[in-house]
Amino acid sequence: MERAFLSTATGIRTPVSAVRGRRPSPLDDGGATAHLTTAGKTANYASKMERRPARLLVSAALCVAVLALLVTAAYTWGPAREADAAALFGFSGLYGTPAWSAADTLVKLADSGPFLLLSGGLLLAALIAGRRREATAAVILLAGAAATSQVLKPLLAFERPSDLLQHLTPPAAAFPSGHSTAAMSLALAAVLIAPARVRVGASVAGALFVITVSLSMLLVGGHFPSDIIGGYLVASAWGLAAFALLHRMDDPAPQPLGASRRPPGNRVVVGAAAVTLAIVTAVGTQEPGVDAFAREHSASVAVAIALSAAAAAALTAATATAARRG
Repeated sequence: MERAFLSTATGIRTPVSAVRGRRPSPLDDGGATAHLTTAGKTANYASKMERRPARLLVSAALCVAVLALLVTAAYTWGPAREADAAALFGFSGLYGTPAWSAADTLVKLADSGPFLLLSGGLLLAALIAGRRREATAAVILLAGAAATSQVLKPLLAFERPSDLLQHLTPPAAAFPSGHSTAAMSLALAAVLIAPARVRVGASVAGALFVITVSLSMLLVGGHFPSDIIGGYLVASAWGLAAFALLHRMDDPAPQPLGASRRPPGNRVVVGAAAVTLAIVTAVGTQEPGVDAFAREHSASVAVAIALSAAAAAALTAATATAARRG
């Protein structure tokens, strides 16, 4: 026993069984197994960090592929064109109501002026907080999404006449929606820039902003629902590319043992969007004619819910992606 204590004092690792006066066990390795396990976890984490940018870029490519399928269906597939027109026609029934007047004001939140102002505010906040990498990625996201939307509109200009809509048909150069692209890119940039402690709040606010602008566009008849989804996809593709750039710039430092990268409160984003939609619906039904509209145009209501869910899902995914960086 005395020799065992002397050996440990010299800094040499002594098997526990030897210290207790028993014959050393073959399983006693002086901590080598634990060391190898830690090294293995570190190497595994670094490997995942190296693969993550590629996965994000693959997801961005999938967004582009879905965008191509969407525009093909919206332009050439009869049932899709009819569904687009029917949903938009349903919202035209709210013309002249207080809900329409509010939408006509709220949709301007994503005009070019407010977009530049909000973009500048986000970038300034990032620089003040010392988050220069995030600011760089946000510039790429915001500028890339806006430019893509403006380039695609004239390239994909296509008349979609409808006997149902008649004079209410949106202009030919409407896909993808510039307003939904701007709203979604701003929301994604806010999540990308936000520090961990306020990221969920930024995600919730972003989701509500996107939902507000999207539903307002439907009410004023500025875009088909497919145009709005197209804007979501353009912004999401650039958002994924921006997150991939951030991961590439990061130093793949070992993740502390026991630390979790699972983002807290992701469900809050979806929950907040659902609650907000319920509140908007409850308030809207108090307006004259809105309750009757909901009963007569269930398809339009379903489209509004689907757009809201899509916005919440995109921001939830962005929050989870940002949380993996810490």
